[in-house]
This record gives sequence, structure tokens and C-alpha cells, in this order.
Amino acid sequence: MSVRQLHYTSCEDGLEGIQGFQVSATTPGLSKFFVDLAVRSSAYEAGPGLVERLADDDLSTFPIAFGYTPAERAALLFQSRYVGPDFTGRLGNYFAHALVVDDVDRELGAALPIDLWRSQVWSGIARGGETVLPELDTLPPGTAADPSATRRFLGTSEQRAGLIRLVSTVQPLLATGRGRLALVVPDDQHGALWLAALTRSLPRHLALSVSFVTYTSRPHEQELLVSCTTPDVFLPAYGDYGVLDLCAPGPGVVGPGDGGRSTRYAAAVAKVWEAGAVDEVIRQATLVRPALAAGELDLFATALTLTMDLAGTSTLDEQELLAGLAFAQDRLPGSLRSGMWQRVVDMLTPLGGPHDLMRWCAVLRSAVNRAELVPTSLLVAYFVAAMTASEVPTWLPKLDETALADVAHRVLLPLIVNGDAPTPVDRLAEQHDLVRALVRALDRRLAADATESYRLVERMRPEVARILLTHDRTAPRVAMVTDIVFARHGLTDPVAFLASVAHNGAVRGHTEWQSLGRALWPGLLSTADARRALRHLPPEVLAAAGVLERSVERILQDADDGEMSEDGILLAKELLGSACVDWIPAGGRASLQAVHWATRFRRAAPPGISERDVREALGVASQAGIELSDRILVAIALFLLRVRDPLIHSTLLDVALDTEPRRFLSVYCEVARAELARAAPEAVATAAVVWAALPNTRIRLRLIDETLAEAMSGRRRRDLNKMGDRLEPIARHLGARAPRQSGGWRNWWQAWRHLHERRGLLRRLGLGRR
Repeated sequence: MSVRQLHYTSCEDGLEGIQGFQVSATTPGLSKFFVDLAVRSSAYEAGPGLVERLADDDLSTFPIAFGYTPAERAALLFQSRYVGPDFTGRLGNYFAHALVVDDVDRELGAALPIDLWRSQVWSGIARGGETVLPELDTLPPGTAADPSATRRFLGTSEQRAGLIRLVSTVQPLLATGRGRLALVVPDDQHGALWLAALTRSLPRHLALSVSFVTYTSRPHEQELLVSCTTPDVFLPAYGDYGVLDLCAPGPGVVGPGDGGRSTRYAAAVAKVWEAGAVDEVIRQATLVRPALAAGELDLFATALTLTMDLAGTSTLDEQELLAGLAFAQDRLPGSLRSGMWQRVVDMLTPLGGPHDLMRWCAVLRSAVNRAELVPTSLLVAYFVAAMTASEVPTWLPKLDETALADVAHRVLLPLIVNGDAPTPVDRLAEQHDLVRALVRALDRRLAADATESYRLVERMRPEVARILLTHDRTAPRVAMVTDIVFARHGLTDPVAFLASVAHNGAVRGHTEWQSLGRALWPGLLSTADARRALRHLPPEVLAAAGVLERSVERILQDADDGEMSEDGILLAKELLGSACVDWIPAGGRASLQAVHWATRFRRAAPPGISERDVREALGVASQAGIELSDRILVAIALFLLRVRDPLIHSTLLDVALDTEPRRFLSVYCEVARAELARAAPEAVATAAVVWAALPNTRIRLRLIDETLAEAMSGRRRRDLNKMGDRLEPIARHLGARAPRQSGGWRNWWQAWRHLHERRGLLRRLGLGRR
């Protein structure tokens, strides 16, 4: 150890050859830099509260200015104290003893500068005539601010709250290298203890960078980081310094700094002082590589919450937790033991599990590669989040069989049952062991509740079914579900699947057959599927699976939408002509027959319809509901009006009026009124001759004088003339004579027109315009 000394006071026999303040003694070889630094730093002036006591005989209560300032690896330590009047009797003299240490970290050993507070190394007065001081080979520490005294000082929550304020204020000053702090304390001993608490709360290399003094009456003029002063000292409002008053409750911060905001590190270090674990924190801080920077103290504190039990400190959000983990892994290797990883789990659980998967990927992958004892629950939570996230990390942990079963049962199975497939699905396909675990979990669920199969079919996506089927076909219940899903979505033939099920007897009971039919065809059954099912499946299977009922619905739907397709017509014909018709409920059969006849009359050419057809169709209409009945009657009426042969029209009209006189006549009149209003003159003339030849006077008059008159109300005169010209040839073909006393068909037509014009019907409705 090599420590050089310097004495400075007001004397008449100093080294500078003057009378007054000067260096009175020094160790030879002390550089001018340190002489000037010592003189400047150790200057002492009593504060306003001490001025009246400058002449007292007892000076022991005057505060001692003990200070420290580093200069690269070297450092200056000093102690200044008031010594009363000088050799001239002038008050205000002080004695300063300074020590210059070439390598402060090495020379102090495990001690800190504050350990020399009230050390025996310090001289209190100058020894007359002494101008040469020896180098010191030992620096005995004092006891007034040693670790034990510091722990006693911080023994109350109020003092630890003050420590939080002090550390929180100094942290940004250390981190930025800008600003100073005036620390208001009751006296020099409190100043020394607060400085001891501060520096013993910092990693050693940072503690050695804190310059300080235990007392000054001019803190605003000091160049030191922390200058302690007393409440009687006036502090100007200007200057690059802040003030922290530890004599007053509350934040007490004025000036540069964070305005009293508590830092995470300050809160943590107060907690470890309370727990008696501050030495462990400092030990961990010394292990950080590269060395901990002042700006990283809060990050280090975050890591401390994982490596130590700091219950009561502020909670971490996910990003802070990840930052602490990454710091501990990168800068404190081996610090994350199993119990510490459990703290991670405990902190992450209230946050809802991992969300920033890319950062968790890096942290957990590094931990697993280093063989750290990461809890399975944390790996499972990350695994689940990764499997269900849209952005998938590049790494997934390898889980044991128990963990995979837990993931399958607790996470993936509810997703599949609810129709929410894990995303992305291709990542699930890569996890062969997980898929097998999922198949086993799903099979157990289906075994416990057979009806679950069909609910599951409605929700499962085909790509999930394909993964399950590809990886494991040993579970028959799961295989059945996946096969239904494929058929349901058109990836396989649903008719062929239904036939195979019927063949192997895999489904029993009416309810299960009905569920299977609904599962295979969730919407309307297609006409093509219905026709193929009719050809390949027995009636009892078609009925049990609801295929017959759904086929009738398909036909009725097509009929409601308009013109039926050829396949629809063929389906209706095949159903009515097969043994399956007896398996269709009576209402369904009636509807099917109604649609069949309505479609046949709409599409048939005149030779294709017989009197028997008319009677049978009207018989079906009488048994059907009003809507289907009207559909048949309208189709027959349209067919009759479409016929150009008056003989066929007349014959079939007579049959229809004899079979269903009231309802058919009403529908026929309504259809004729609309159709003849836009029909060709030939068609109108045919209808007029047929109607005029009807034997039933009431029906004839209704058709001629009402329906025909209303239909012709908008026709032009030249069309009416053409109609009159066609009456005679049509009547000859029919063999019908003109109405009695009409003088022939032409005269009858003219009379009919004249009659309705005279009544004003045609004129009022605009008839007669060219």
C-alpha cells in the first residue's frame, strides 16, 4: 500500500513560506494536481447556524467534512474540521488532512471510502514544525459508519424510505454523468450514515465513482456528486444541482433529477436491506459481465426479482419480465436455478401467459440449451401459445408424454370441439406425438358421450381431420368422425360412405341415423346425391338417415325456385316409381305428387296428356295443401290455353270442369285473363270458340262475358279483327256451330264487340286504339 498525505491550515510556518492558509506538511512526491485538488475539495466554512459559536472553547460539536473524490484509478480522501482561531487570533481556521491513493480499488481492499469516516488515520490538528509526512501502509477503518452501523441506521421503514428517495435521485446522476445533489441532513454523522447507505447499496465499482462530502455550507459550489449540508444553510435556486431534504418527510426533491420517482433498483435494495441480504445483492452485481453500468441498475433489479425473493416489490409486466430474464441469462450465467424459474411462472400466470412469443422463444430456447431446470408448466404455456398463434416462433420445446397429454386435453381438444382449429394447422401436423395424444384424448371423450361425435363433425375443419387421420387410425371413433368430416365437405363421396356404414353396421338406432344424415348433408341434399343414394341404398337406410325426406325437400325447393331441372324431374319420377315411396310420410308423398303433376303439365306437349292424367292430377290437387293444389290447377290451366287443337282443349276442359268444377274454374279464369291479354289472335280465337261451345250456360257466360272481355280490354282493334277472322276455321275443326241467332261466327264476334263497347267496358279501358 502506498498512501501519501497532505496537511492544510492557516499557519505561519508552512511549506509556501507565507503566513495564512497554506500546505503545512506533505509527503514528498505528491503531484501538483492532487495538491490543488486537495486544497480545493477540503475547503471548510462553518454554516450560518455555527457562526455565533466560532469562538467557543468546545469545538467537538462542529461538523466534520469528510470527503472523497475519484480521479481515474486514483482517489483523494480528506477530512476537514474547524479548529477555532489561527495564530493571529482570527476566527474561521480549519485543519484539512488529505490522503492520496494511487489505486483506490486495490488499496482499499474490500473497504469503501465511507469506511474511513472517523478513522484513526486522520489528524485533528497540525503538529508544529512538521513539514514532511510519511507514506502510510495501512488505512484502518472507522466504526461509526461501518456495515453494522449502516444496518442499524436502516432498521426502520422510515429510514429505508429515505434510502429509496436517495438512491432513486442518485441513479440518473450516475447514469448520465450530469448534475449534482445537495443532501440536507441533520448533522455530519447522519450525512456519513446516508452516504454509507447509498454506497453500500451500489455495486463496488459504482460506489467508488460516487464523490461526496459529509458536510459543506456551500453545496452549490461543490464539484462533488453528493454534498451533505444542514438545514441552516441557504441553497440558491440556480445551479446544476438538485436538493434532497432527508430531514423532511415526503419526496423532498427539488431541481434536476426525476422529481421523486422511485426506481425499481432503489425499491429492491431497500427490500434486501430489510431482509439482511444486501451483501448477496452486491455479490451478484459484481458477477455481472460486462460490468454493470449505472443505467442498467433497474434492469439488474428486475433480474433480482427472479433470482431472489423480493416479495413486496412492484410487479413486472411481460416486457420487464423478459428483459430481466434475458439480462440474467446473458450477464449472470447460472443465476436462474429451478426455484427462480418457478418465480417466473408465478409472475407470468397473472399476465395470462406468454404473448411476445419471439422473445420468449429466445429466452426459453437458451435456457433449455443450457440445461436450466425450466418448469414444465412454463414450457407448456409457451408451447400452447405458440401452437395457437398466427405468427409461429421458430422453436418449440420437446415435451414429455404427460405434458403432451395435458396440452391435448386441456387446450387443443376444447379448440377442436368448439370449431376453433389451432393456427396454423401445419404446425400441428409437424407435432406427431402431440397429434397422437390429441387422438387419444378425443377418443376418450367420444367414448364417454356418443352424441358428441355429430356435434364435433359440425365444427371440425377438414384440415384438422386430415391431420388426425394421417397420424393415427387406431381410434375407431375418431376415424369415424374424420371420415364424416371428409364426406360432409365433399372431399369423399357421402353416398359411398353412407353405404359403407350401412354395410358394416357401425350405426344403430333411428336417432344416430338421423344425426349421421344431417352431418353428411348440412344443407339441402343435392339432386345428384339424392338420385345416387336412391340407386345404391335400401329404403330403410334412406328413411332412417333422412335422405328420403331431404330428397322431397330438395324437389320442393327446386319447384319453389322456378323451373325444375331435368335431374329434379327425374328424381321426383324415380322416387314415385320406386319402393321408397312407401317409406315417405303421407304429407311428403302428396307434396311430391303435386310437384310431379304440376311440372308435367307445365312441360308437356298436347299429345302427352290424357283425360286420365287430368283426373289423376286434379285428384292429387284435392288432397294437397292450398299452395300445392293451386300449383297443379295453374299448370293444367296453362297447358289447356297452350293447346292449339280446339278439340283437345275442349275435351280436357270438360274433364277438368266435371272433376273439380268450382276451384278449377276460378283458377282457369284467372290464368286465362292474364294469358289471353298477350296471346296471339289464333290462341284467343281458339279459346273463344271452345268457350262459346260449352253446354253449361253459367260457365259459358262467365268465360265469354267476363274473362274474355277483361282479357281483351287492352288489345288493339286490328288484333280483334284478326281474332274474328280465325273463328270460323277453328269452329269447323271443332265441329261447333255459331251461337243461336247470331248469323254466323263473324256476326257473333261483331255483336260481342259491339255489346261490350256499348256497355263502355272496352272504351273505358282504352280499347280501340290503333
